[in-house]
Amino acid sequence: MADFKNLDAFVEMKFPCVGILKQAREFYTIYAYEKFEENYGYAISCYCQEIENNGEVVLYHVQRPNFDYAMHQVYFNKNSHHVTCTCRLFTSAGFLCAHSLHMLSVNNIDLLPESYFIPRWKRGANMACIRGPRQNNAASELELSKYSVWRMDVVSE
Repeated sequence: MADFKNLDAFVEMKFPCVGILKQAREFYTIYAYEKFEENYGYAISCYCQEIENNGEVVLYHVQRPNFDYAMHQVYFNKNSHHVTCTCRLFTSAGFLCAHSLHMLSVNNIDLLPESYFIPRWKRGANMACIRGPRQNNAASELELSKYSVWRMDVVSE
């Protein structure tokens, strides 16, 4: 409900000169931005070591000191700026983890690829709706499920 009331509001940035955070602040809801910025803060303290470099994809071992019990493997694609981490936070929650954010920072990436901004956390996503006649058949439910997002409301006419 707080995001709905503050749809046009912005959170004060802790790191105002960081391009990735400016971009995230414009896209994400207040809650999502705060989680993203928290992960960015954790990313600053990460240790990393390059393990393998095949020219296009680089494998790093990344660890947050005094937090992670094991090194996480982060794959960074130099061409697409795509990162994949073994902690799987992006897959499970839709936020980039501190390990991935650290590798983007190490590789001087100022802006995130659009694929990291999922509609689930977009400003105004909870205001989106699907309009259409409500039918009680499997085909219409399948069509509806194709467009459903966790934060989306379904409105029937």
